[in-house]
Amino acid sequence: MGSAGVPKYPLHLKTDVSLDSWKKDALHVLQHVKPDWDSCLVCFKEFNAGITNKVVGMYLPERKDDMVLLRIYGKGTESFIDRDAEKDNITLLHEAGCAPSYYASFKNGLAYAYVPGLTTDVHTVRSPEVMPMICDMLAKIHCISLPYNGMPQSCLWKRFNVLLDLYPDSFKEPERQEIFLREVAPKGKLVAEMEDLQSKLGSSTSPIVFCHNDLLLGNIIYSKKSSSVTFIDYEYGGLNYQAFDIGNHFCEYAGVEDVDYSRYPDRDLQLKWLRLYLMAFKNYSGQDEKFAEEEVESLYVQVNQFSLAANLFWGIWAIIQAHHSLLDFDFLRWLLVEALIFVRKKCYFFQYGILRMNEYFQRKEMFLKLQPKDPITYS
Repeated sequence: MGSAGVPKYPLHLKTDVSLDSWKKDALHVLQHVKPDWDSCLVCFKEFNAGITNKVVGMYLPERKDDMVLLRIYGKGTESFIDRDAEKDNITLLHEAGCAPSYYASFKNGLAYAYVPGLTTDVHTVRSPEVMPMICDMLAKIHCISLPYNGMPQSCLWKRFNVLLDLYPDSFKEPERQEIFLREVAPKGKLVAEMEDLQSKLGSSTSPIVFCHNDLLLGNIIYSKKSSSVTFIDYEYGGLNYQAFDIGNHFCEYAGVEDVDYSRYPDRDLQLKWLRLYLMAFKNYSGQDEKFAEEEVESLYVQVNQFSLAANLFWGIWAIIQAHHSLLDFDFLRWLLVEALIFVRKKCYFFQYGILRMNEYFQRKEMFLKLQPKDPITYS
């Protein structure tokens, strides 16, 4: 159930929040979400949220935890993100106790509640205090019932095709084009890789469940005070293979700012994680919490194989992000510091895409041949 004062069916406001006048426009949204707040007292906070969306917070000085967040969609993101499905997902997940309060939507974004706490990092994500809570929350989400007609279908291969349609053939900058040709697989090769993965994993027995699909460290909020975790940013959420969601999360153990794939969880840590997860999954789905070791071993193989799909998917995604032309942005309307952040992130996405694709190609043969009880080795 929603929190007190939060409508079960959130408002939709026929207004835009412009980057040129976002404070004024954000206050207009806030008048509908928190009509009792004195706009003269409202404080603003900008979050460093990537180049596809801008996230800002509004709060009263004496009530900082009662912050309203606005996510302003990046231009063109609707080409690979279903924004209507995102709104439905957030509403459903909030009612299930798995997402923050969703207050309203507007033409180019959402208004929702701030979640107090800290994002996980490469250390806390594997800690004995936090890891079991992540297992439990992901199992809970995977057991949420979604309305659909017929047999549930994974969104994975369709989304792959959407990304591949957007994949660049070249870069305008000569130095980047040189690296692109030397280190990044061409589109035809990536199409063949996706088709090969689909032929090998498409018939997997991994259940099709509602998945977060982007469970990176920054999308997990840990509150020590309430001893809980909350997942945020469900824009990629949808029906998918259970093993993909877990495998993708394991890939994120490598980190974001300083990517190091030697942090990918080894067999012992994975088995511990998967046992905790299976116990919670069976509990939330109304089954006997007992499970055979064969189930753990089977899931172990599936998860690592689907981690390949995660690396390939986000590698392609990152190269697309890096391809956004600087000319698409009017820097006269941006503060210099924001422009520099954007340039750095373009460079970051380019390198990140190369890292994810390299990890995919390096581990493909080993993971596709993985058998129960096989260790995971990193040279």
